[in-house]
Amino acid sequence: MTIKEIKEIFKNDYVDMEVYTANSKEKYYPRSFHTDNCQGTDDYTDESEVGLYELIDEENYNNSLLANSSFSFSYEDYYGNKDVKVLCIMLK
Repeated sequence: MTIKEIKEIFKNDYVDMEVYTANSKEKYYPRSFHTDNCQGTDDYTDESEVGLYELIDEENYNNSLLANSSFSFSYEDYYGNKDVKVLCIMLK
């Protein structure tokens, strides 16, 4: 699937989208999002192939993508609503 297709499927379910690349794409391609296995990227298009995607709530965001860091992210402060979700996509 492409980013465009994933965005269309979840078009009413997320307030923001973040795109990541896997730290290892060969033998150990990730099965979940975690700060240890991926990094954010701006190098993609709507036609980029998706390997993994997930709608992530605030608690899971802080426990996965910000795990092992001293930061936490407040959806309430940033989006004005604690109950929204972020669409996270990992490129193939």
